[in-house]
Amino acid sequence: MRSFALSMILFAACECGSEESEPEPSEAPEAVDLLSYFPSARGDRWRYEAAGEKATRAISYADDVNASPRRVIMTGDDLMGARFHEVSEEAVLLVTPEGEPIGTLLDAPLEEGHEWSYLFGDVGCEARYTSLNETAEVAGITVERCLEVERTCTHPAGNPFPVDTSEIHTELYCPGIGRVREHTRIEPPPPGSESAEREDQLVFYRVLDSPAPVVPEHFGCDHFLLVQADVRAACGRAISRVGEEELDEGCRMTFGIPGRPLLTVAGQRYEEEATQADADVLENGTAAVVGTDELASYGYLQERHAIAVASPPELCAADQLDRLGPLLQSLVRR
Repeated sequence: MRSFALSMILFAACECGSEESEPEPSEAPEAVDLLSYFPSARGDRWRYEAAGEKATRAISYADDVNASPRRVIMTGDDLMGARFHEVSEEAVLLVTPEGEPIGTLLDAPLEEGHEWSYLFGDVGCEARYTSLNETAEVAGITVERCLEVERTCTHPAGNPFPVDTSEIHTELYCPGIGRVREHTRIEPPPPGSESAEREDQLVFYRVLDSPAPVVPEHFGCDHFLLVQADVRAACGRAISRVGEEELDEGCRMTFGIPGRPLLTVAGQRYEEEATQADADVLENGTAAVVGTDELASYGYLQERHAIAVASPPELCAADQLDRLGPLLQSLVRR
């Protein structure tokens, strides 16, 4: 629906997490500040599901932690482009690439009932904290002291809506994790739309110094949080994500141009510590998926996981492809 695409415009190697965790309550720190609700270390990443579709987002760049304000860039396979943020103890702002503020995601002080407003072109937005003490179930753990925001953005009649139309967002942020849920509804519903509501839900995450999610029973694409920006950074060119496929205890992702040999990445989890033989089998299978004689391929091991990458050289040269190895290992490390 176009309204949801517009809503996305309005808001616009990582050793994340910690040791394995049991599914019991994870208490937030005694003092919870604004920045804890918007983690922004380089490499932090989140997997969301909405309307049956899933997508992963990641922090691809972040200023030094001592900078104030900090410039933070988020990328995601579901985003039309990078999102630029300015982060400080006073606010989390969505900004243009040049640093001009265009929206306020979170605002100080953290007080129930606190309100703020901003303009995005001719769209006016009003937001307020409706609760500072919510509890959420996230990736198998219970997180307390979550923050609820209600945000209403009103579009004047014209483009894209024929009449004055409001987007009403109810957003939930949890300390140390970030946005875990967002419900959006459109009033009045756009003409001809199948649904005027949408629910975004966090499925899995890898965030530095966060409460670690429970080790999943089944390992799949929800837990192998690679984004196309990772591949572009390694290969030095604009390679787009094509698709992903669930394997038996694993995931296969492809990048490139549909109809041509694709850069392929696969991860597999085993019952015991993975062996070199496991990596070799996965590497050979991944190379076969690429379907061309001229290619580069590599296999890696990380605890119970084997990982493989393969690509035709016109997409990613051998030395560039191998740069993905440490990142891929970090994405399955506990």
